[in-house]
Amino acid sequence: MIVKIKIPSKQKLNININDIVNFDKQLFKLTHKKNIVIPIAKQLNIKPIKIYDYLKKLIDEKVSEGEILAEKKSFLSHKKIRSEYTGKIIEIHHDTGDITLETETEDSSGFKNISGKIINISKDLLEIELKDCYSIEINSTNISQLSGNKLSIITRLDQIKSDTVANKAVFIKKINPYLEAKLLALKTKLIITTKKPNSGVKYIVVSKIKDLEKIETDKRNLILVDPEANKLYLYNDYNK
Repeated sequence: MIVKIKIPSKQKLNININDIVNFDKQLFKLTHKKNIVIPIAKQLNIKPIKIYDYLKKLIDEKVSEGEILAEKKSFLSHKKIRSEYTGKIIEIHHDTGDITLETETEDSSGFKNISGKIINISKDLLEIELKDCYSIEINSTNISQLSGNKLSIITRLDQIKSDTVANKAVFIKKINPYLEAKLLALKTKLIITTKKPNSGVKYIVVSKIKDLEKIETDKRNLILVDPEANKLYLYNDYNK
């Protein structure tokens, strides 16, 4: 199945068409802009109004880390000012002798919990092929953004062990306070069940009998939650 994922606003794509991802590469990266003021005149010991005579870069020009921003040569000395950042010059202040460099930093928390092949990229949508995938409707959830995880399907209580539920999404039809506490203690990330849990655990409620039976019989090892589309996708690792 090819699933369409909305590209979050203000985030950059970190993948290309035909890339295969397997929980190991961020699909998107959020960037933060920051302005850095560099006192060129002060560092070169020149009059601020003379700054243009020494600059190697002007407004709207891109600058790489280590690149020369300004240079002053004399008979006795030769001084260079190199950029400590990668960015773009957005202002030159001839009254103070400073320049302003706009830089971008990337957030390392971009979404990557998915396994599949990138099929197409458009302006607002990313299309990814998921193996052996089917979808079911979510009745309710406290998940607010795109989320993915490995899945463990629990049909017997003796299956609830650290190696089967830790750091995974767990499907269990019936939940009670004791089982909920046990799953949390074993570091379960998400509970898929038929009734909203009592604690603040991440959860998905599925109530249709045909959907519950399908999860148990058509076993898959991964999930993708798209709360905006109100869909839960169940699928297998792309590389298997």
